Amino acid sequence: MACELLPFCSISLETVRVVLGSLSERKHLLDCLYRLVTHGGAPPPSSSNAAVEIVEKPTHFPGAVKLHSSGITFDALDPGNMVSVKYDAEKAILYVPKIRVRDNTERLFRNLIAYEAHLIDEVHALSYFRFMSSLADGPDDVALLVEKGVLAQDIGSNEEVASMWKRLCINNMRVWSQEFEEVAQPLAVAAAL
Repeated sequence: MACELLPFCSISLETVRVVLGSLSERKHLLDCLYRLVTHGGAPPPSSSNAAVEIVEKPTHFPGAVKLHSSGITFDALDPGNMVSVKYDAEKAILYVPKIRVRDNTERLFRNLIAYEAHLIDEVHALSYFRFMSSLADGPDDVALLVEKGVLAQDIGSNEEVASMWKRLCINNMRVWSQEFEEVAQPLAVAAAL
């Protein structure tokens, strides 16, 4: 059931039970969803008093096709969540959580953006959306990510999936977390070689 409702299919029922078991600690129903998709139900690794380090001018990197033509391969993380994006420069492998894009995915993500905006000190969802907007820059990028198992799309066209990532970033701050910057910088360098 969790797989049918959540974009990251690998979130286990046990993880859902952990989050639901701590409902008294949750501020809102969206807090449950936010914790599931950003940290897989676990509390954020940083202390609750420390704000996420925000990068105000994120490094731009090219889409999946250009990265692939530069020698970078993609590996779908399953299980995975929004903060599990990693790049292994030695192996030239970008690890991205497997995600299923459905008709309700954009609506669900917009709710997460609104929820995160009121948190003030977290940008995990926005960082992930900005990252995916660059990675899935166009329909050819989406097609490659589908082929590599990173994306599964059920909404009709690769163009619509690429457009969804772009729409999620409209009218939002152009920032992301230091963790995503640490992935983007070596990708930009590798693509430039």
